[in-house]
Amino acid sequence: MVDGPNNFGTIQLEIDHEYLLLYVYSLSLQAIVLSRTHNVSKIIPRPPADGRSPATTDQEFVLLAVEAARNVIRLVMQEITKFVSASYLSARYFCKVVFSASFLIKVDRHLRH
Repeated sequence: MVDGPNNFGTIQLEIDHEYLLLYVYSLSLQAIVLSRTHNVSKIIPRPPADGRSPATTDQEFVLLAVEAARNVIRLVMQEITKFVSASYLSARYFCKVVFSASFLIKVDRHLRH
C-alpha cells in the first residue's frame, strides 16, 4: 500500500464523502420538487435564502450534486484503479458509480428539455 495523502483508505473515505454529498443533495432536490408539486410551500413557508430567489438555491443544489457525482466517478475510475484492477473492486464501488452516472444522465436529460 502507498503511504501518504493518496493512500487507498483516504481515497475510500473521499469516495464515501462525495457519495454522501450526492445522496443528500439529490434528496434535497427531490424534496424541493415534491413540495412544489404538492403545494407544501403554502403550508410550510420556505425561509428566505439571504435575499436570493428559490431558483438560485435550487440551481446551487443541482451544481453541487453534479460536482459530487463527477467526483465519485473520477475517484473510482482514476484513483482507486491505481491500487486495484477495476475487475477486483467491491460491488459498492460499482453501485456508487452507477448511481452517480444515472444522476448525471437525469440532469442532462432535464437540461435538454
